[in-house]
Amino acid sequence: SLRYHEGRFYICFVANDTRKTYLYTSEKIDGPWKKQLIEGFYHDGSLLFDEDGRNYIVYGNDEIWITELNEDLTAPKKDGLHRLLVSDHKNPELGYEGSHIQKINGYYYIFLIHSLRDRWMRTEACFYSDSLEGEFTGGDVLCDDRGYCGQGVAQGGIVDTPDGKWYAMLFQDSGAVGRIPILVPVTWKDHFPVFG
Repeated sequence: SLRYHEGRFYICFVANDTRKTYLYTSEKIDGPWKKQLIEGFYHDGSLLFDEDGRNYIVYGNDEIWITELNEDLTAPKKDGLHRLLVSDHKNPELGYEGSHIQKINGYYYIFLIHSLRDRWMRTEACFYSDSLEGEFTGGDVLCDDRGYCGQGVAQGGIVDTPDGKWYAMLFQDSGAVGRIPILVPVTWKDHFPVFG
């Protein structure tokens, strides 16, 4: 997760070998960076700084959870929000992961990667709600391998440009080349993103 909030940059990630969640902060993108830990292990976590001053992390594999963090982002907030948002744990290929959460025009959007259930094919999904405590609805928004070996384009979030255009920044595995970035145009219909 890479965020910019109130004059500060935040980079959040986990290391599977240490089972820890790392948070680096800096006032400048080129550093220096301060390192701290967030208590807990938040697989593919995405930070959300909400307009009401509350802080959250959305994370998980198969089951996607949200946990409210304390003010200094070192641990879950005592008696804070903690709930399951969406689940794909019965998917035999790859359940939801790669969380990206954004708040846009009063709606919360969660972008996720998973596979089709009947065969291996990375697919991008999106769920949204007008409340973090409400039901998140949605589904797949992009299922395209660009003609390359069933290696679907997925895992990323969306960005807007100064001229009001929207794009999804995703990746596709491409053999020995590795994961290549893919930029997909996004439009909106009834508050829901339309990819491609």
